[in-house]
Amino acid sequence: MVDRVRELIRVIEQFSRDENEDFPEERHIEVDRQIAIHARRVQLIQRSLTSFYVSLSLLVAATVAIGFVAVFSRTAWLPNTLGVAGTVFLFYGCVTLIAETRPALRSVKSEMGFTLMLRAKYQERRVGRD
Repeated sequence: MVDRVRELIRVIEQFSRDENEDFPEERHIEVDRQIAIHARRVQLIQRSLTSFYVSLSLLVAATVAIGFVAVFSRTAWLPNTLGVAGTVFLFYGCVTLIAETRPALRSVKSEMGFTLMLRAKYQERRVGRD
């Protein structure tokens, strides 16, 4: 995703330099659409990674708490609570990554649609010249 965003930055910079670009309005609309999709994807991935890190921390804490229970028997509930919380965060991270696949797929479909539209416009132009 980072490479795609960097490529979009290059495209935007090229727009600002080259005013003779073919189909400029369509290109600007597509770049804007792609930036919006990638911004949403970044938010979902950030949430997912945060959830995975919290989950890992809770599951490690549950393991440490098992050793703690061996010393202090009054805290027998602690490992179970931490383990369940870690599992819940892990599940949330998985659900968030599943949600991230939707804008990723939308992005790919949009790029393919745009590419096919440009190809058709270039073919129309070529046929018009012949």
